[in-house]
Amino acid sequence: MACRMCINAHIDPDLTSDNDLSYIGDGDCADGYRVMFRSGDARPTALEFEGIGRDRCWHPLGSYEPKFCPNCGRRLTENEEKGR
Repeated sequence: MACRMCINAHIDPDLTSDNDLSYIGDGDCADGYRVMFRSGDARPTALEFEGIGRDRCWHPLGSYEPKFCPNCGRRLTENEEKGR
């Protein structure tokens, strides 16, 4: 079974892309920034980097699609290109 960070419909038959989206805070950041681990929603699993703007809303700064889960080390086969 996958860890709580990388479980999604790709690996768990009880989940679908309609009920598997999760965002989990990952690590410490400077004030006004955050790193979130996104999994599910039929999108690649990714680390997302965000900063808070003058409007007090979070805005994307960048993202990274890892090959392995940073928590449990599972190979994120859902991030591999089709046909590889």
